Amino acid sequence: MVDPQDLRNLAWALTTLLAVVFLLYLLRRKVHRSHPAFFLYTVATILQNVVTPLAYRHWGFRSMQSWNIYWGSQGVVVCTRWLAIVEIARKLLANYPGIWRLANRLLFAVGICALVYAALASAHKWQWAVLYVDRGVELSIAAFLVSLFLIARYYRVPVAGLERYFAIGFSLYSCFWVINASL
Repeated sequence: MVDPQDLRNLAWALTTLLAVVFLLYLLRRKVHRSHPAFFLYTVATILQNVVTPLAYRHWGFRSMQSWNIYWGSQGVVVCTRWLAIVEIARKLLANYPGIWRLANRLLFAVGICALVYAALASAHKWQWAVLYVDRGVELSIAAFLVSLFLIARYYRVPVAGLERYFAIGFSLYSCFWVINASL
């Protein structure tokens, strides 16, 4: 019988290996020059995949130090993801300064509204506050990206291949994160 701990360690190792391969692919394609925020997000994800298991191994899964390291690194990863998403929106709408000014305000308003909703929804359950805040940020990212696609469609802004794939991937990831955190 396979120990669940061994399966989790294998999953972490495989995830980290795939992220490193992806990082090398990005370097080879020189994506770090055209999309530096996305590259930074990928590096932050790899660092989180390395630091978190080391913290769990050193302090244990249920220790406060491991909890702080995981959620601190999760905060860094989410912030770098947000920067990558703003970079995608800026690149998509850079040739349309009027649309960008309007979309900039609208997209951030949608993101803030989703974040406020999540904060209000978690008001009575402070023991889960970190999870609710993380879910709220992911919800605001998903709302931001869906709104970005709606704006691009309404104004008939062409969505380039790389930005489209990044935005779809981030949107799906955020939606699944919200569903997972809600269940």
